[in-house]
Amino acid sequence: MSFTRTIKKDWFKALSDDFHCLIGYSIAEWAEVERQLFAICWTALRCPLEQAAVVYARTPTIDSRLRVITDLLNIIFPKPGSGGHRHKAFKRWEIVTKNITTLLPVRNRIAHHPTGNKVIMKPGPEDAGGFSEIYLFEVFGLHLSDFDAVRGKHKEKPELYEADLAEHLAAVTKLREELLSFRRALVEHVGEPLPSTTRA
Repeated sequence: MSFTRTIKKDWFKALSDDFHCLIGYSIAEWAEVERQLFAICWTALRCPLEQAAVVYARTPTIDSRLRVITDLLNIIFPKPGSGGHRHKAFKRWEIVTKNITTLLPVRNRIAHHPTGNKVIMKPGPEDAGGFSEIYLFEVFGLHLSDFDAVRGKHKEKPELYEADLAEHLAAVTKLREELLSFRRALVEHVGEPLPSTTRA
């Protein structure tokens, strides 16, 4: 193998590793988000761990889990009478759920869309004669699945690249911290959830 091909192979592997690391970190952060959502659900239910686990597991999607938690929080923080103001904790929850809903489409694409490399062309600066060189870049990205493409999904952003995933990861990390902070505020209001009924 020539020196040039060795360099290209190493560079290509590094490019692939960086991209797939971002996918892995994003998946791990979403797992932490799910963990915090379950903790909030358990706290709001005010029941033993096993019962909360059944309720949460039988609610299969994040959207439906958010609706269940919101319904529970509506009981804990009821709507005030005329002229009153909603509890600040509930307002925080509304912001958190909005952030989750905004980030979910990219999460779903990470989970279901294929990855691959692609060569893209970008023009360089123009010279005095108005000509510019064309530069080729090889990038990794998440590409639309065939069934989403034919259905016209994600037309505004059909591919997600490393910068998109890095931005998403930072947003999910912040979201996880917001959920942890909210759960602490909820515990201050209703107390710690009931412990397990089977664990010693």
